[in-house]
Amino acid sequence: MAIKVPGFFSEFHGKTKSSKDSRFEKCMAYVLFIASSLTPGTLIKNVFFNNKHNRATFINCYVFFKTGLSIFLAISGFNLLTGPAQYWMVWLLAYLSWETVIYNLTQIVYHDFFNQISSFKRNIFLSFANYAEIVFNFSIFYRAMDAVVTNCNVPPNALNWIDYLYVSMGAGGIISYGNYTIVSVGGKSLMIIQSALFILALSLFITFNVSLLINSKVSTPGK
Repeated sequence: MAIKVPGFFSEFHGKTKSSKDSRFEKCMAYVLFIASSLTPGTLIKNVFFNNKHNRATFINCYVFFKTGLSIFLAISGFNLLTGPAQYWMVWLLAYLSWETVIYNLTQIVYHDFFNQISSFKRNIFLSFANYAEIVFNFSIFYRAMDAVVTNCNVPPNALNWIDYLYVSMGAGGIISYGNYTIVSVGGKSLMIIQSALFILALSLFITFNVSLLINSKVSTPGK
């Protein structure tokens, strides 16, 4: 007896079932897609926006809202919030970062299961916004854990947001000049995770866009 899959999951289920991928690849596709579908952005997009243009508009606004929130909290919000508010802010940003990573992995690794991207420029802009969101979020994580010290004999509580952003950019870009040091196990774990995410996202992003450009040139010869 065939299982009827309701809602926006049905199209993905049908394409996955009919694809030539191995069972392992199909299982990973389901895991990533379900994880992505449980996030607020994906749920709102698929439940409340049926029109393709409206979906794209919502995604644009949602991505830039998350990025703006990360930038605001990194620059000023962390100083404004105290006690339990800081704790909940960190967990909220961790959840939004997880949403961004899972969603992008799903869209990139299994892009052939979704509708074709209509604009390369839009894809580049959104990818940069996602990268900025992750970098600013990790700067807040380092700050919350007091994981950074400097060789200039400045105590951790005297560092400002640009110091933590500098460390986060260094971890994300695998660039460091040695004037800042991660001292805690939690901070070192964060840097390992951020560096791994950066390498994974960069490699997948380059592969993804190169393949799309090649396919577009093959499908439209002479342009």
